[in-house]
Amino acid sequence: MEEYTSCSQIRTEAQKKYQNVIEKIKDLQRIKNTLIDLIDSCADEEPNGDCPILKTLEGNNKKGRNLR
Repeated sequence: MEEYTSCSQIRTEAQKKYQNVIEKIKDLQRIKNTLIDLIDSCADEEPNGDCPILKTLEGNNKKGRNLR
């Protein structure tokens, strides 16, 4: 910011940054919830080709898109 920038302008920029942080937190929470679902869906005993986690990460389904 320039020396002549007003408090109002600085406040507006801070509010934009805050909204950015809120959006990033929402994205991280969505990713966290998707990973929890994937971990819970894993039976631990299936061969790698049947792994629901790998299928989701490699596929183009909703859960896979939620991780991107």
